[in-house]
Amino acid sequence: MYVVPREIRGCRHGLPAKGGYEMGAIRKRGKNYIITYYEGSGRRRWETVGPNLHEARQVLADRMSERRTGKSRVPRDKMTVGELVKKWKENYLTVQQQLGRLKPSTIRSYQSNLDSHIEPFFGARQLAEVTLASVQEFIKALLGKGLSAKTIGNVIVILKEMFKHAVQWGYLDTNPVQYVERPQCTGHAARCRQLPASGLS
Repeated sequence: MYVVPREIRGCRHGLPAKGGYEMGAIRKRGKNYIITYYEGSGRRRWETVGPNLHEARQVLADRMSERRTGKSRVPRDKMTVGELVKKWKENYLTVQQQLGRLKPSTIRSYQSNLDSHIEPFFGARQLAEVTLASVQEFIKALLGKGLSAKTIGNVIVILKEMFKHAVQWGYLDTNPVQYVERPQCTGHAARCRQLPASGLS
């Protein structure tokens, strides 16, 4: 078990540890890190963060900060895609850039697609309202804008990755974008078509 660094330890509240009490801890289960912590109400919570220890530490530090300041988290069933976009930028894209795992040009491309396509279409919807059918409508809307298959494919990759983290962070049980396939281009004119629902499974 990885015990939380001293600077984000709590006092007398939280997970029992040798010599005192901790407000949170990080464990590795398989390839993923899981954070455990107590909310201000005393309720114990678990979140699967992912394979990155630095990211797990950052998420746990955020939870500790929320506890200290009394800031409440958005309830799981109330979080909107717009709020997830903001969280993903702060807790994933920024961290990946700091670690040198994503090029600045890649970060700019991600942010551009998030701001230009994903947030305008899905932003006001709650996470639970994003379904396979709504993603199909999203692809139709992108095709209606005249975007290339490559651009649409890039947008879907970003959407899929973001919702993968929503599952890892405990905001969803499944990824509604997991089995969505990119539009296909056929013929000399490279005309794009959306796969039927049967092709998305």
